[in-house]
Amino acid sequence: MRTRPHWLLLSLGALIVLMLFLFPMWWPLVAGRQPVILFPGVSAEEQVMLETLQAIDPTQAALTYISGTPTAVPEELQAMPELERPVILSRGVFVTIDALHWARGVVTLFKDAGGAHLLRFENFEARNGPALEVLLSIHPEPRTPAEVHQGAGAITLGQLVGSLGDQNYPVQSNVDLTLYNSVVLYSREMNVVFSTASLRPVIQ
Repeated sequence: MRTRPHWLLLSLGALIVLMLFLFPMWWPLVAGRQPVILFPGVSAEEQVMLETLQAIDPTQAALTYISGTPTAVPEELQAMPELERPVILSRGVFVTIDALHWARGVVTLFKDAGGAHLLRFENFEARNGPALEVLLSIHPEPRTPAEVHQGAGAITLGQLVGSLGDQNYPVQSNVDLTLYNSVVLYSREMNVVFSTASLRPVIQ
């Protein structure tokens, strides 16, 4: 009977080791998800319009309407006021690193009428991980931490808002965006790159 606590501790230790080993499998089940976040600075009326467009074509409607790219807008929405469209500077697509580290979706860098910059994720989904951050990197296609931080180093835009859904990341006004060529999802805790998106200039 006296050995029971000993076996109990061994069983608990084995369970902890097993949970750590299976971490990539159970983490997405408990990680938070994020609802759609619309483009900032629109009125309540415009938000209704964008939500309607999202319901019609959730993959591209909001982005194409905001960016001015031709899209099929229903007649009942054509009379709605047009948004003040920011300028698209660059765009990229998230890629798969391996089976455990991946993301999908489009990332777009905008500049609004006031000169502020915003990084926006659309149709976004990612394999979650501990303390994922959104970084801007000089390297165009970084796959390792060394590549992410090469040159003058990477710029952190903050923690990943969620593993699913459209989301926005303001860029600090003092950042020279001509130096940065990719967006990176990076776990500082694990020192692992989860996904990258190379930013390509968009000609207006």
